[in-house]
Amino acid sequence: MPKPYCSRVRTLFFRHCCSLIGLWLGLLVVSASAHAQPLCEPRILSIEVAQASAEPLSPPPENGWHSTSLPDISWQKRWPTYRGNAWYKLQWQKPECDNQPIALHISSLGVAGAVFLNHSLLWSDANLSEPLSRSIGVPRYWVLPDALLKPGINTIWVWVSGATTQFTGLQHLELGPLPDILAAQQASWWQNQALLLLNLGVTGVLGTLAFFIWLRRRNEHSYGLYALQALIWLLYCSLQMRQETGPMFSDSLQMSRANMLLFFGFILSFSLFVWSFGNYKHMRRLWIAALVLLILIAPVVLFVPAASLPLALLGVFLITLIVFWSTCLLFPIRAWRTKHAEQLWLSLCLLTYFATSVHDTASILGLSTSRHLYSAYTSLLTMLFMSALLSWRLVNTMRRIEQFNKELSQSVAEAREELQETLLRKHELALNNSRLQERLHIAQDLHDGLGSSLIRSMAMIEQQKTPLPNQQFLSILKLLRDDLRQLIDTGASAKLDVPELPSTWIAPLRYRFGNLFDSLDIHADWAIAPHWQPKPSPLQVLALTRLVEEALTNVVKHSRATHLSIVLQQPDAHTLQLIIEDNGVGFDVDAVQTAGLSIGMRSMNSRMQHIGATLAVHSRPGHTCLEVLLPLT
Repeated sequence: MPKPYCSRVRTLFFRHCCSLIGLWLGLLVVSASAHAQPLCEPRILSIEVAQASAEPLSPPPENGWHSTSLPDISWQKRWPTYRGNAWYKLQWQKPECDNQPIALHISSLGVAGAVFLNHSLLWSDANLSEPLSRSIGVPRYWVLPDALLKPGINTIWVWVSGATTQFTGLQHLELGPLPDILAAQQASWWQNQALLLLNLGVTGVLGTLAFFIWLRRRNEHSYGLYALQALIWLLYCSLQMRQETGPMFSDSLQMSRANMLLFFGFILSFSLFVWSFGNYKHMRRLWIAALVLLILIAPVVLFVPAASLPLALLGVFLITLIVFWSTCLLFPIRAWRTKHAEQLWLSLCLLTYFATSVHDTASILGLSTSRHLYSAYTSLLTMLFMSALLSWRLVNTMRRIEQFNKELSQSVAEAREELQETLLRKHELALNNSRLQERLHIAQDLHDGLGSSLIRSMAMIEQQKTPLPNQQFLSILKLLRDDLRQLIDTGASAKLDVPELPSTWIAPLRYRFGNLFDSLDIHADWAIAPHWQPKPSPLQVLALTRLVEEALTNVVKHSRATHLSIVLQQPDAHTLQLIIEDNGVGFDVDAVQTAGLSIGMRSMNSRMQHIGATLAVHSRPGHTCLEVLLPLT
């Protein structure tokens, strides 16, 4: 950068600094001159208070005045047994300069009241007898009319209908120029009204959200307790903002009882919420203790006589503070031991709340001269802070759920791979088993179908006393070929056509075995049902065919029978019955089934089980019976 340019920049910077310093010194001089001028403000000379008669707005008494200072919110020290009204007399010096209007501001006064300027009424509550209007926490200001002002000393009279249960008499009072009073009015309205309205809105929204979260997750008790304390706080703040006692309550004492009971319930629910948020393992004991405490306190608040109510409410208020302060102090100790981040943050909030509650309690009880109450600020901040902690916990829970879902997805993927491998192995085993079953079925079909044909043919050849001619031998071979072709075409097929009539089905078997039975001198009786009702399935018909072939083949091979009976009937509409009987030599059924020596018996049993039928075999010398019961659907 060239040197002349740098020099020009330094010169401009030095000039600007000198200008700012000169401006600052000028402002200091103007401010000092302004403060040096005498203030054109009214000056309060004295504040006195005296008991008033029970009649609303009765004239101020002549005697019994006591000097006091504001705020004067507790009459117990001055009048321990007094229950009633009071007059405040404020004498002040009007400033000589009349260049701006003078205004009066009162931040709050007793349950109801009225304001006079030099015995002229400025303002009055609507109801000065029970049920009283409520001016507690309602800031007001008035511009003092010039027509009512006197040169020199003026008097402001304030009539207050006090209630010792409310800890209220006359709060802060200010006289001054209108701009200053407007600023004081705005500050008081913000602290006493706007914060409560903001509290109501924020608490309602957060409590509703917590309530719906609790409805979906009932095991999250902290959300339910947060919603409960939010509801109680809404009711309490709503009562505090009421400007009329009636028609909900008949007098101010009833409203005081409700206020104290709601405040006590709020502190209990708040304490339960704190310990539930901290995952305290003895929550059941805390619930029982809170319930017992509520059962003991509620009758005292609701039914104690009016004469003893102030002392009773003071005791309940102190018990409430002890419960609240114990929670605020004991929970941080536990949080420090656990080192849990959420609990440490909540502990910081509780310690702040504890400090402000101590300050405000001292101000309410008259133990401090501070005019500012900070609980309205900290309660709102506490609600927001606790809702943020609940949201934080919910987010952490969702993160843990997402992590669990991710781990679960990985586990499911691994399990899916293992299952796929297992299924592949199972599929291979199934294929091998299927191959074995097919071989077994082929063996059974060959045994029951072609085997029976071979046995029949062999029996026919054995019965011939002379060698068979070539043409007859060729016909036997063609018959075997046809049986083999039928076995190939029809074996294990579920798409065969079922004959329309049972006689049509049994005809080929009857034809093939009829000649053989004749040559062996076996008399066969065929009793076949005329119709199917309903039709059996193709697999069932095929299984019955193979069973009849095997049974008739066994008769030819082993029975040496002379009489044979084949019966096919339907004892009912859903059962098909097949009975094959002969008068042969018989056999030992138990021995054959136990030893497993008969391929034919195993084949028949397997086929009947496959189609859902039952096979019963009974045999003795001279009689053998084979019975099949097939359910039809």
